[in-house]
Amino acid sequence: MSCADWECFCAICGGPLRGVSYWIDDDEDSPRPGLDAYNPDVFLTRPEYPELEWLDDIRALGENPKTSAPSTVWLSGPASVGVDGDVRFELEKDSDPALQDMPGAGYMQAYCLEGQNPWCAPFHVKCHEVLRRFLGVESLDREVLNETFKSLGSRDGWAAFLEIDYGDITEHRTRDWFPLRNHEYLVSDPIDIEWLARFYKRLPQRKEGGDEPGGAYNTQGDPFSTLPLDILSLLVLSIPTMEDVFKARMASPALANVPLSQSFWKSRIVPDMPWLWDMPTPSDEQRLSVDWSRVYKELFWGSQRNGTLGLCNRRRIWTQMCPQFGKRYASIVEAKDH
Repeated sequence: MSCADWECFCAICGGPLRGVSYWIDDDEDSPRPGLDAYNPDVFLTRPEYPELEWLDDIRALGENPKTSAPSTVWLSGPASVGVDGDVRFELEKDSDPALQDMPGAGYMQAYCLEGQNPWCAPFHVKCHEVLRRFLGVESLDREVLNETFKSLGSRDGWAAFLEIDYGDITEHRTRDWFPLRNHEYLVSDPIDIEWLARFYKRLPQRKEGGDEPGGAYNTQGDPFSTLPLDILSLLVLSIPTMEDVFKARMASPALANVPLSQSFWKSRIVPDMPWLWDMPTPSDEQRLSVDWSRVYKELFWGSQRNGTLGLCNRRRIWTQMCPQFGKRYASIVEAKDH
């Protein structure tokens, strides 16, 4: 099927490149009321639905092999997409030189690796920011990013997205975007997350009692029971993920008896949830007054499926897509450096 039969999607997150109000339907007279549309209570403001505006903020990255400019790679200004897989943007005086001498610039098919059409890949500006944060760079090298996208493009002619595993989002794409009740997180803003901003400003405070107590389990027969508490505490600290900590504490009563300090929970937040790049550095007072156990648990569950919508989408992009781009991006950078 040709690209003209499909809507195109974000190269990074795999989601729709425009917000459409018909996704949000509360018509009780429809055959399946609400099931094939998003919950109107999630996107509260009508008719504009500002929660979906981030989907319209897109750019296109592509190349013009025939340009006389120093670089064949170009980045468009604000762009839009049509219903037939095309990407559209205005050609300005300050547009990239590689766009200035390209026939048909400002209107082209996305993800075309075959034929005479120039290559380009559209993406959300905010998904680009998530990927930049994942890679830990001040800015993404457009030539490297373009080569990354292109190397992951379909070689079967026309396409509507890249040939990577888009994870949770895959089942929602047919001819166009397929909304589904209780999957609103897939189109939620992954950068400006109101709940997260409020949470950072009012971190839960510690109650009297201090650290989270350990268990009182019978350690008979547990080989770890011969170790002193300080060694057991170091063992728990050395376990790489909280999932493994829980498994170890289930397997060993001696480890389950180790109390988990507030400093322990605080130290696990960023390593276990690296998508929380915007978490502010706590003040000296907060280090002592904040309930870091509760902070960890609320942020962790908030980023999981059916948690806080935007945070859940940020985690999805970070864990499901960014590693696929990151590995390819790093290998291209390494190749250029040698």
